[in-house]
Amino acid sequence: MAQTTSSKPVLSLGILQKNVSPYFIDFVQQTLLNVGINTTIQYFETQEAACHAVVEGNVAIYVCPLTVAPTILPMGLVIAALSERKFAQNCLITEGGIVQKVLTLSDMNRAFMQYLQPDYVVEKADLTPDESLERLKSGAFDALVLSQLDVQSLDLQAKGIQVQPFSVREFTPAAGQGVLCFISAEEDLPTRRLLKAAHHPSVSAVTNIERTVQKMLQDHAIHAYCERDRMGNYHLWAAALVNGELRKTRLSQSTTFGMAEKVCEHLLSA
Repeated sequence: MAQTTSSKPVLSLGILQKNVSPYFIDFVQQTLLNVGINTTIQYFETQEAACHAVVEGNVAIYVCPLTVAPTILPMGLVIAALSERKFAQNCLITEGGIVQKVLTLSDMNRAFMQYLQPDYVVEKADLTPDESLERLKSGAFDALVLSQLDVQSLDLQAKGIQVQPFSVREFTPAAGQGVLCFISAEEDLPTRRLLKAAHHPSVSAVTNIERTVQKMLQDHAIHAYCERDRMGNYHLWAAALVNGELRKTRLSQSTTFGMAEKVCEHLLSA
């Protein structure tokens, strides 16, 4: 639950140990500091432990990238706020030179690279971004595919490593990519009221569609990205691995009604 000092309220944050990087911590703390909230941090090994700590009142909120937030929250928890969207793109990481062999960290990113560059040899491995960077430096691979948030966290551009962002329309990111998710206890109304100032309804409007697609196609690897233009129209790009095949679709509407359902139908019937 929120505490108050003489000047600003203080929220205790639960963050996964694997997300600890100077950039990620600064992103989280600055997001809340911008709305007048100071923070303390506790680290957890698993998402389950962090969520349990929120339910028990040991921390006020669990903060994570929206890409890893549960599509169905544990009982007693709610998404109290979403940050602005920053760094939603995926990037190709190289040290220069000819690219022939590429390492990715997900099946979807592997499928996208094979779709965009059929001549490349693309492999997927269950590694952390730091571990994948070591593979690049060792010469085992010529390039990596990482999220832009990972690029910022690893400070790759400062190390002289080349970073080439992909268009979100060409290389669809994961649902909710580039957004921070603040999860609180449903009954903790003081914390929820504080977090209203950090919430971005326009981000929620588009990521809700992305996560609905993700939830409806939970038996498949799925990426989805939605944006709203200046005229108020919604544009949704989605892709899924169905029987090992990468399927892509796009849909534009003036409202969000039925968008997720139509996109799922397109992907499964393509």
